[in-house]
Amino acid sequence: MSTPSRINFIRAVLVSVTCLLTACGGGSGPAPAPAPAPAPAPQPPPEPEPEPEPEPPAPPPPPPGPPPPPNFDTNEYRQNYGLDSINAIAAYDDGLTGDGITVAVIDSGYHADFTDLTGNISPNSTDIIPGRNDLGGGSEHGSIVATVIAAEKNGVDVHGVAFESEVLAIRTDSPDACDDDGCGFFDDDIARAVDYAVANGADIINLSLAGDSPNNATLNAALDAAVDAGVIIVIASGNDNNANPQTSTLYALTDGANGQAIIVGATDENDNIWFSPASGDDPASGTNKAGIAQDVFLVAPGVGIVFTCGVVFCTGATGTSLAAPHVSGAIALLLEKFPNLSAAQVVEIILVTAADLGDAGPDAVFGMGLVDLAAAIAPIGQMTIAISGTTSIPINDGSIQVSAAFGDAFTTSPKAQASFGSVLATDIYDRTYTVHLGAMQTARPNSRFDLSQRARSRVYGRHHTIAAPGLGLIEIGYTQRWGALSEEDLFPNLNRDSSSRPLNVSFSLYRQLNKRTALSLHHGGAVDDKFLGYQHGATLFAANDAFMHFAGDGTGASLHQMLNSRTQLSIIGSFADYRPQRNGPALTRTLGAIQLDHLATERLALSLRVGTIDEQGSVLNMVADGAYDVFEKATTVFATFNARYDLTEWSFSLSASFGSTDTGNGNSALLSDLSNFQSTAFSIAARWQTPIAGHYLSFGVSQPLRVENGSVMVNAPTSRDLTTEVFSFSSTELSLSPSAREIDLEIGHLFQGQNGVSLSTNLVYRMNPGHSAINHNAIAFLSHIQFAF
Repeated sequence: MSTPSRINFIRAVLVSVTCLLTACGGGSGPAPAPAPAPAPAPQPPPEPEPEPEPEPPAPPPPPPGPPPPPNFDTNEYRQNYGLDSINAIAAYDDGLTGDGITVAVIDSGYHADFTDLTGNISPNSTDIIPGRNDLGGGSEHGSIVATVIAAEKNGVDVHGVAFESEVLAIRTDSPDACDDDGCGFFDDDIARAVDYAVANGADIINLSLAGDSPNNATLNAALDAAVDAGVIIVIASGNDNNANPQTSTLYALTDGANGQAIIVGATDENDNIWFSPASGDDPASGTNKAGIAQDVFLVAPGVGIVFTCGVVFCTGATGTSLAAPHVSGAIALLLEKFPNLSAAQVVEIILVTAADLGDAGPDAVFGMGLVDLAAAIAPIGQMTIAISGTTSIPINDGSIQVSAAFGDAFTTSPKAQASFGSVLATDIYDRTYTVHLGAMQTARPNSRFDLSQRARSRVYGRHHTIAAPGLGLIEIGYTQRWGALSEEDLFPNLNRDSSSRPLNVSFSLYRQLNKRTALSLHHGGAVDDKFLGYQHGATLFAANDAFMHFAGDGTGASLHQMLNSRTQLSIIGSFADYRPQRNGPALTRTLGAIQLDHLATERLALSLRVGTIDEQGSVLNMVADGAYDVFEKATTVFATFNARYDLTEWSFSLSASFGSTDTGNGNSALLSDLSNFQSTAFSIAARWQTPIAGHYLSFGVSQPLRVENGSVMVNAPTSRDLTTEVFSFSSTELSLSPSAREIDLEIGHLFQGQNGVSLSTNLVYRMNPGHSAINHNAIAFLSHIQFAF
């Protein structure tokens, strides 16, 4: 006969819970009955009333709204602090319950009065001792362990870690090994219980048992067979406060365990290792520590674990027997979420994601650390996306820098959520996750409201004008102290790429060739600073430079020819070779345009500009690379119409732009069939010269450049058969137009005083900033004072 392995005695603790009991009742006896009133005199019959018209039927009630999301942070959840210690709520929020997972509890059986377990006890639960057939006749130890794993979530008492998993209770305590401390367990009986668990579909075996002798060959063979069948073994380390786990648990270090066995020690509510000093006749006790088994050792809550509550108090228990089922329940949730994982992978994940306690890394006390379900269900390592049946790419293989004209089309719009929000990716364990690729894209800075650049330009900008004989008028602009007034300092909540900065040096040469013809050469855009218009009282933000701003960072020339005294024809050309990011790819942009300006009357001026923009490496300033590199090139044909009408004290202006972009139908690993699209912008402004000398008011309404239509196909895996591990791919059309339309309302004031003093102020109310329906309306304010000497 083999030597029995003794179960450690569980120390029960009582937790006082305040409870108020009230009763109501009492009162006097019946009062004497009053004397009857005299009978009333007979009344004449009432006149018949006309029948009321039937009321129209009430309208049907509105359909019920969507149910609120489930709340897992309940009293039932908080009764066992262990659930919070292992971050179980992260798994519950992910929809995990343990459903479909069977945990075999080889222990002292199941007591039917543990009603929280009734619905989760397998009908195949059994008493393994031949001829006894008494599943509930042992101690409550097995039922307490099972409660920690799988007590139902029903609003009563506590719930288990995996509250919809199934417990296969196998009573294994031997009637031939009992004394005052309880009954022990023979290795051969445990072995038959392991075999029974495997035969009845157990995914996990919980052994809250520990002995001082090595397992016999029969038990080790049964455990080896369970491992071969893909079962995970969870073993309590023992309660003797030793430096190493009890000898019987060291099966987890054998080759036969194949990395599928875990030894579990106990911690308290503060994540301290459990230790109880001697008290009276009770010797000191505590968890056996990791010691030589630190690489396969975890800790979990095991001190004062509540398993039932009465009217007045709750009852808890302490020991590694309570820590092990926390780990078994956590593993059940992992198996539910990732059925394609092998048992060894699950054990490796639960070990490597444990929260590090004690000394850094694995140590001789806490082993690998405290089980952490939030980390265990989260992706580990480099994530990849399948682009075909056999090929995958890293999830960070490329990105999109979304330009302002596209708004939130590729990031947070509902259409982006539909197309980018259900893509499947896998981690290094081939676990499948749903990712939102739109959340990984970035928006390029919008210079229209780059207030730090405007402030820097005004405070540290320098402009010099030189009349050079024989050459013409030379204008040079540059910015001193480029790092001053940085947006990161001024606006720390804004997300800006500090490696992307506009050109801060510019020059222009203007030469009058003859009375009718002038030539202009330029480099950079500083001389075209919007503050030039701003100083003359025009609106600051409403100026419509929707397409001409593409020429601002290049080198170009323009030829102006007066056709008559009221009409001028201009030919404009510009070329830019630039890098939007430091160490990024070089991009090129070529702009050509013809502009006709006509003074129709003394009050009315008209202008029409028609041109093309040829981009290599971008599309309307949007840049992408890697798997998203569909925006390789584009040719945009655009037209802008401007009109200005002047009165004595008022001046009105209108500008409208339209563009049509040919993209060349580009394709990349994740995107394809990029269509052509159209874009628009407009502005309306008015300026009033007030009766107060030197004061001007301006008003403006504008829409920044916005893409109006077009689409691209998103080709990505959106489902997976976890039995065959084969992905299914879908192609979803993603609209290029954003979810809303930004409209900016602006009011500006300009004071031009004597002696070169001027004060200008602009206030803009932005509706749907960034063409995004989810962005809150915003206010931009800028004030500038200037002194001339």
